[in-house]
Amino acid sequence: IEMARILNQENPGAFHFDICGGGPAQDALTASVNRLGLNDVVKVHGRLNRQALLKVYAACHAVLVPTRSDFCEGFALVAAEAILCGRPLIASSVVPSTEVLHAATVIAKTNDPRSFTQGIKKLRDEVPFYEQLRAACPALCKQFLDGSMSHQSALGAVFEAMAKPNR
Repeated sequence: IEMARILNQENPGAFHFDICGGGPAQDALTASVNRLGLNDVVKVHGRLNRQALLKVYAACHAVLVPTRSDFCEGFALVAAEAILCGRPLIASSVVPSTEVLHAATVIAKTNDPRSFTQGIKKLRDEVPFYEQLRAACPALCKQFLDGSMSHQSALGAVFEAMAKPNR
């Protein structure tokens, strides 16, 4: 919300944010959007079905993963979804997925909304840079589509190793 507020103050109506996903803070988030008068800039969708979520991804230019340092983030499925949809990421280094998706990621400073807004503006203003990040997405997608790298495959390898007699 702070990123939207900053960008809307600098360039009214130039940037739009779609927030997807549900959770216990959704009502408070929506209330903040209303209180700050950002209804024309921020749309809080809540949890979406697959078809609706894909429409949001198709309409966006980039995906933000603004994880704070006080939240223990895993790989961040949204990061993989963004890459699969050909969208660059803007995330901080506390998001583990940035390590393997760095070729399509703008790294922002953790807990720093202004750093994220700088990344957003860089993607808008530097078209060759934006296109470079988008062009990196297809190669990064392969790791998500390769069945040999799946959770199921990894568990199978573990169970197979456990079944072998100790020597």
